Amino acid sequence: MDDTSGKGKKIFLLIVEILKAARKESALNQRFSESPSYPQLKHFDRVTDISYTDGNTIFNIIKNLVFCIVDLMPLNSPWVHLVRAYTRFRVLIGLRVMTDTRIALGKKLLEIYDYWAHKVYQQERLSLDYPKHSACRHVFDDIRSAGVTSNYVTKHGESYNAEMKASHNQTNFKDVEKQMWKIDQNHEVLAHMMDGILLHNEMEEAQFAQELADHQEVDPEKGTESEASYSGNAHHRLGSKVSPMQTMNEFETSNAETNGIKDLAIRLAKYLALGHHQIADLPTFQEGIKLSFYRCAYINYESREDFRSRQDIIRCNPSFNGRPRYDTVLVDDTPLRFARVLAIFDWKFHRSSPPLAMALVRYFQPATWTPRTKFERCRVLRERSDTHFIYMSSIIRSCHMPRAFGKDGHYFVNDQTDGDIFLRLEETAI
Repeated sequence: MDDTSGKGKKIFLLIVEILKAARKESALNQRFSESPSYPQLKHFDRVTDISYTDGNTIFNIIKNLVFCIVDLMPLNSPWVHLVRAYTRFRVLIGLRVMTDTRIALGKKLLEIYDYWAHKVYQQERLSLDYPKHSACRHVFDDIRSAGVTSNYVTKHGESYNAEMKASHNQTNFKDVEKQMWKIDQNHEVLAHMMDGILLHNEMEEAQFAQELADHQEVDPEKGTESEASYSGNAHHRLGSKVSPMQTMNEFETSNAETNGIKDLAIRLAKYLALGHHQIADLPTFQEGIKLSFYRCAYINYESREDFRSRQDIIRCNPSFNGRPRYDTVLVDDTPLRFARVLAIFDWKFHRSSPPLAMALVRYFQPATWTPRTKFERCRVLRERSDTHFIYMSSIIRSCHMPRAFGKDGHYFVNDQTDGDIFLRLEETAI
C-alpha cells in the first residue's frame, strides 16, 4: 500500500509549513527519530527535509504523524483530527480483502475525513477542488467494480522505470536503445549465473548438514545441534540463543537494575504451578534449573486482513544496532492486553518433550491522561513497573507503541501500521 491518492502528501507538507512557522521543526524531527523501530514502518531522522518522494514513503510518514504532532499543535487542533481521520480512511481502502461490512465502515470514515477536511481548509482558506480529493467520493464504487485498490496501483510499473533509468545512465546517451538492450542482456546473464551459484551453495550446505547429523554424537544434556540452535513450533520459533544457559537467579542478578526483576525463580514456580500450560508431566520448577534465553522470536499468525499467514519478529536485546530494543506485543486475553517483552526463554524439562517457551513481560494499562487533542480512537496506556510471566503461545503479534511526549511513561497504541492491527483493534468485528 502507498499514498497513491496524493492527499497524504498534501496534508503532511501543509503541517510541516505550520510547524516551521511556529519554530517546532526540530521537535517534529526528534519525535520521528525517537519513534520505536518497527518492521512495517520506515524510520526517519529528519522527516521535515522530505518534500519530493514516493507514495510509499509518504504513507509511512502519515501512519505515525498523528502521534508525533498531537502535542505540537494547538489545543484541540482540527489538523490532528484531519490526520487521524485521513489515515484511518486510507488504511481501510488499502485492505487486500474487502467486504460489505468493511465498505460500510469505510463510508463512515470518509464522512469523518470529509468533515475535518472542510473545517481545516475553510479555516486555512484552501481549496478542496482538486481531482485527488474528489476521487474519494467514488472509491467504493471503484472497489466494487474493479476490486481492491492494490489491483490498480502504479508502483509496480514505477519500479521497472527505476531499472530502466539505471540502464539509461550507463550509456553515453547516443543510440541508447542498442546500448540499453546490451546492458539488460548482461544483467540477465549475471542473474542467471548468480541463481546457479546460490543453488549450488544451498545443495552443498544441505549435504554438509546431513553429513554432520549422520556423524554427530548426541549429548543428553545439550541435545543435537539443531535443537541447540533454535526452539519452537508452528506458532513461534525462538532465535538468537544466548550462551551459556542461565538459572533464573543468574538472570535476575545480571538485570538487577531493571524495575520488576525480583524473586523471579519463586514467581515462575508459582506461575507454572497454576497449570495453564496443560502439560500433565511437567515437573516442579526448581531455582537451580538452567534455562535457555533468546534475543528474538518469530511469531506466526493469521492476518485478519486477508486470512493469510504472517510472521512478526519480536526482539528483546540490550544492544540491537547499538541501542536497547524491547519490542511491544499484543497478548491474547479478554480484553486484549499490550505488553513489553523483557526476556524470552524456554525450559527443556524433559529430554523427549519439546521445551516450554515463555516470556517475561511488563504490561501496559489504560491511563487517565489525555493528549492536548483527543483524536478518534485515541488509546493511551501507561507502562507498569511490575513484571509478569506469560507463555509464548499467548502472544498474538507485535505492535507499534510510540511514546507520548506529553507524559513520561505513557504510550500511544498505533493501530494504523497495517490492515491486521487496524481490524483487530476495531470495536466491531469487520
